[in-house]
Amino acid sequence: MKLLVTHVVRAGWRIRYRLAAVALVVAAGFGIYAGVYSAIDLLFDRRNQEFEEGHVADLEVRFAPEDSQRIPDLGSLPGIAESESRLVFPGQMMLADQPPLLTLMVTIDPVNGGHINRLKILEGEGISRDKPDHVVIDRNMAAFHHLKPGDSIELVMADESYHLKVCGIGLSPEFLLAPANPRVFIPSKGSLGVVYGLPQLIQERVGLPMVNSLLIRLKPGESVEKWTDEILSKLEGQLLLDQVIPSTEQFGSRFLELSLNAFRVCLPALVIVFDLTAFLVTFFLLFQWIVQERREIGNLMAFGYDRGVIGLAYLIPVAILGIIGSVVGLAVALAASCLFSTNYADSIGFPHPELALIPHHILVGVGGVGVILLAAVSWPLIWLLRLTPLEAVRESMGQGADRLGILKQILAWLPGRIWLRYAMRNLARRKSISAMTILSVAAGLGVTISFFINLTSNAGTAVNMIRNDPWSAILELFAPVPIEDAHEFEAVDGVEKAVPFTKLSARIAGPLSKANIAIGGIPPESGIRQPEILAGRGLQAGDQDALVLERNLAEKCGVQIGQKVTIDSFGKKKEATVVGFLSGALPGEAYVPLSWAQDIQESGDLCSGFFLIFKGDPEQTRKSLFEKGNIAQITLKTEIVAKILETTGEKIGIIRLGAIFSVVITLLFIFCSVSFTILQRKQEYVMLRVLGMSDGSIVSTIIAEVLFLGLIAVLLAIPVGYQTAHFLNSRVSEAWFNVTLVAEIGDFLKTLIPGLLLMPIAALGAIRQILREPLDRSLRERQCG
Repeated sequence: MKLLVTHVVRAGWRIRYRLAAVALVVAAGFGIYAGVYSAIDLLFDRRNQEFEEGHVADLEVRFAPEDSQRIPDLGSLPGIAESESRLVFPGQMMLADQPPLLTLMVTIDPVNGGHINRLKILEGEGISRDKPDHVVIDRNMAAFHHLKPGDSIELVMADESYHLKVCGIGLSPEFLLAPANPRVFIPSKGSLGVVYGLPQLIQERVGLPMVNSLLIRLKPGESVEKWTDEILSKLEGQLLLDQVIPSTEQFGSRFLELSLNAFRVCLPALVIVFDLTAFLVTFFLLFQWIVQERREIGNLMAFGYDRGVIGLAYLIPVAILGIIGSVVGLAVALAASCLFSTNYADSIGFPHPELALIPHHILVGVGGVGVILLAAVSWPLIWLLRLTPLEAVRESMGQGADRLGILKQILAWLPGRIWLRYAMRNLARRKSISAMTILSVAAGLGVTISFFINLTSNAGTAVNMIRNDPWSAILELFAPVPIEDAHEFEAVDGVEKAVPFTKLSARIAGPLSKANIAIGGIPPESGIRQPEILAGRGLQAGDQDALVLERNLAEKCGVQIGQKVTIDSFGKKKEATVVGFLSGALPGEAYVPLSWAQDIQESGDLCSGFFLIFKGDPEQTRKSLFEKGNIAQITLKTEIVAKILETTGEKIGIIRLGAIFSVVITLLFIFCSVSFTILQRKQEYVMLRVLGMSDGSIVSTIIAEVLFLGLIAVLLAIPVGYQTAHFLNSRVSEAWFNVTLVAEIGDFLKTLIPGLLLMPIAALGAIRQILREPLDRSLRERQCG
């Protein structure tokens, strides 16, 4: 037995470089799976950690400002653990050489409040009653606007100017991300200022302890859906309700869930291709190894060694390969987890998660390594154990070549130098191996292409959602104004048209469930918003009660086109007819005629903002508009598009990670498969050298083979990548907004050019081994011909 094991180990050592390549392929497949899936789980864990440590509110109820003494006590409801009220007041922070920054002042009582949505101080100190003009600012605001403890800021709220001093920088579970605009579902670092201060700061100016936000935490095990209606029924009639926000619909949590789930959809395709590649590489290598060892194996069987013992002995290198692949895979997994999580967190301004690997994913990855290696070695071993000693010793090594058939005549008429014709002949003689190599390389490159196309498609679709609309900017007001005020804005130099809109939060009741809905009321004849309609139609002139609803919400509630539904805006109920389903990035997005929205709000002819169409310089026009007052925020369409592209650009780092792995694995696969196919013809190359063919011609022949294989693989990778991207887009569309396939030439070239240019490198090992083979020894041992 010792002699058998020694022989097997020595045989494995002779092909150690190819074994190392297989270990790297297996490690990459394991590492990408365990690393990226761990990163996704760690990002969710960081969100959950911030929610738990910060005692995030299970439910927030927003309402019109009210005296804190008149807020109803919810302690009588058995499902309520605790509640506290606060003031969330909008204002503007004055910035040098920039438009004012929309800022929220969140009041915290350092003694009796701050237990829910707890503020974590990252730098400096918290607020205290002996320093009423000191405030804590949000970390994104501090980082983006270069603020630090000790700096002074000017905040304007309700035409009152507050000169404040920054005493600390904090992180709240409520503002892990900040949206660029409440109507646009895009994370934008520093786009929303959040300032935490004492209630007395506002009370001294107003004269009353005013609040407009009620934070509620439920007892463990209680359902938010169950208690939402109970809470609202207790508050309706006593408060002028405006919005209800469960923690699951909080911007940071919702965006993180949708975005990362989209990666969960795409990642399995990458893992499957990597694992399939690892299987094929291992199979090719082991098959080659068994073929090379046939005579020795036949002699061992003739000497009386049991077939099972021989098979187990040849499993030893495979087991070592699995151990090495798993160990290296752990390092790859840590690198992948770090790169993915930090790139993703930086792209959306999310806190970095801790660097770790999830044990479950490690176990699955290690199990996958074992399954791949065992599956790859099974067929060669079964084939080996069925041979008789005589068959193993006598069978020709050259029987694996395919018959050329009609290709023989075609190759005979092929013009060009002999090394080129010989390269084509070699590929034709090993058609099955050549085809398998081409398909596997095309699959690896195609998946990487599909990720770039998917990224381009997501960005392009998101941009087109906005770019197709005729408006130039969204103007949001602190307080509603009559729609006739549109003429005042149109009088501003640079403004061509102002189209009013109003927005409200409500609940929709469908056959299956109830859900929150974000409604935008617009003039149906204006065409100012043109969302992608997936079914039915959009708003049209003459519509009175039409409702266009976001598709995923409609499916959740069981709503059908043509069906009448009841919209409940905090006690004010009104029916609407569903006329179409739209694709929207904003969860729960819906549109109704402006008059319908005004009726349910009982707001008369008031509106909450305007869509503006510019005819002049956007920046100068915006500056002129801010001089009118009562303007909370003006968001330019160009800014939204830039934010989409910026976020997409930062995520390209994640895609590059997949591209690097794909190209490396492709090179490793080419290395192993080329070594297999070329070294199988080693005797023929040696004979050509004996007959006088120069080393340069031998090298040219091998390089020509590799480049021809690579060229066909590249051409095949184009439709593979395109169709895979179509599949990925359809899966993302099911989970989020409808993604239109947008493919640019750069999506293909980023992968195909490096892959094709680097492929000849994979053949260097086989070339070196052939050129170093001593001709005299080959002739003595008859290892040529």
